[in-house]
Parts: sequence; C-alpha cells; structure tokens
Amino acid sequence: MASAAVALPALSLAACASGGGTASGGKISFQGKTIQSIIGAPVGGGEDDLGRFITQMLVKALPGSPKVEIKNIQGGNGIAAANLFVQTGNKDGTSIGFLGRTLPTGQILGDPAVHFDVHQFEWIGTYSDDDSILFVRADTGISNMDDFLKTSKPVHFGANNPRVLAYLIAALFRQQTGNENIQPISGTDSGSAATLLAMERNELQGNFTNYQGVAQARPEWLKPDGPIRIIARLGTSRDIPGNPPQVTDFMSEHSQQLMRLSMLGWGDPCCAPPGTNPDVLALMRQTFDKASQDPANKEAADKANVGGKPLNAAQIKDIVDKYFGTPPEVVDEYKALIGLK
Repeated sequence: MASAAVALPALSLAACASGGGTASGGKISFQGKTIQSIIGAPVGGGEDDLGRFITQMLVKALPGSPKVEIKNIQGGNGIAAANLFVQTGNKDGTSIGFLGRTLPTGQILGDPAVHFDVHQFEWIGTYSDDDSILFVRADTGISNMDDFLKTSKPVHFGANNPRVLAYLIAALFRQQTGNENIQPISGTDSGSAATLLAMERNELQGNFTNYQGVAQARPEWLKPDGPIRIIARLGTSRDIPGNPPQVTDFMSEHSQQLMRLSMLGWGDPCCAPPGTNPDVLALMRQTFDKASQDPANKEAADKANVGGKPLNAAQIKDIVDKYFGTPPEVVDEYKALIGLK
C-alpha cells in the first residue's frame, strides 16, 4: 500500500458548487473533512494517473475545500482494493475508489477472491478509455502487423494477470494464427510501469497498452528513432505516430468478442461504496459532470493524457449492464483462453 501527494496540472475551480449542494433542506459541505481515494493499481501507471487526476478535480470542486489522502492498493487487478473498499469505505462521501479497468471481469468469471457485487457500486464518473497501441521493440525487426503475425522469433507479452489486455491480445493472435512465437506470459511484475521496464530490459518484446501511459512514462519512445515500433492501435480519439492501422482489422469477429471481455471502453471509473448517502452521492455526481466539462479542466486533462471523453454515472452503469449480458458460451471460451477451468 502506498500513498503520495497529487502532482498534476492546475485544475479550474470554476465548476465548484457555490455554497454546496442541497440535501433535505440543508447544505452539504466537506469543510474539515478528508476524502480518502483508493486506487487499485501501482503508483506511476496510467490507471494511477487517471485516479489522481479525477480525485484532484473532484475534491477541488466540492464545497468546503476538503483535504485528500490517496492510497494505492495492489492485488488481483483491483480485486483486493475493491474488497477492502466495500468493507471499510465511508458512506458519507469521504471515500472514493478507482478499483480497476477490468473490475467486473473477476465477478463474471466467478473468481472466488471477489467479495463484492459490481452492480452495487455507486458510480460517479470517469473518462472513456484512451487509444491503445500494440508495439514491439525495434530490434525485433518487426515493422508492421504482417511481420508480427508471421514472426519467426519469440515475441513475449507480459502481464501480472491473464485478464490484462496485453496478455489477451497476444493469446488471441497466437490462437488465431497458430504462431507459437507469439508468447503471452502471466505472472510478471504488476502494473504498466513494471511492464515498460521489462521491455527496456528485453525481458518482454511486445506490449499492448493505453497510449497515455507510454506518452507519460516514456515520451522518448514515441520518436521516429525511438526503441519501439507501433504496429497497430485501438481507438480513434487521438493522433498516433505513424498512423498505424486498427488492431481489429487483423482480428476475426469472434476474437474481437473475446477481447471485449478484457476491455470495457472506460478509464478506471470513480465510485463510492455501496449504500453511500444518496444526497451526497448526487452532489458528487453533479460536481464531476460540471467539473469535467469545464474548459480549463478539459485542457488539463489533455495535458495529463488522462483519457478520452467524460463518462457520467448513467453511462458507466450502461457499460456494466451490457458487459454482464455477454453470452455464457463466450465467457466459458474466455476462461479457457486465459487458463481458467
């Protein structure tokens, strides 16, 4: 577990609710309170950056100028953080969580470590997922997707968990092409920062992750003479060096359906614990919606590379509901692909 101060671009206070929100005829204020923000990812990766950005934006716009404490809790791709959040989170608005991009995955797979119901989390808001990029080390000699799919040399993709998209993409292309040189590996160090370090050491030769994480952590990699080659992308929200093709152009419809079980299309969503005071929750949702639309905060979000467009609580709920509508036979095949029985 780790905590650290927020150090992000300055955010606008223009969206701050004047005098606080109204609840039962009174006014809600966070004066003298500390909001604890739980991030279910290691310090330094894209999920951590997004969680810290939204935390700062939300806290600065809430009435009463509350203080903030941020804690990073690792384990099970957010499952450990989610379990703790449900058990100990305050229901007065002083607890918010960012519990993982793939939070619903453990539940739909029947993971015994899951002690929560995703449907019960009180969603506040987030940003749509940023474009993702498929890239390899330049010294592999691979310069495009055709080279990659036919590679005669091992290309290792690593993730701490087979549910992570970097692992799944490699597994899908290995299955689709029969090329055993495309090698997904699970059990590597946790977090995108550790994965990038493993690529520097040539322990991994390929990766599939969100563009913002690479742009933030390794901007020099994106230069034309940098140490990686971007060979495909997923998404259309920003310009990507070299204008690579969409990764879905090389995937069957069936593979795409399986991929979507590890990709919900959101950045790590901000939520409150189940049973949070409904008046306070309504204020927090309104505050996020207004603050995320503020021009100064939009500019700060772009500079911080935190993701795409803002998503409100209703949009997040819709994503969750559609996710749990995945046909059981697809879930079963997904389990087999990532090594679950």
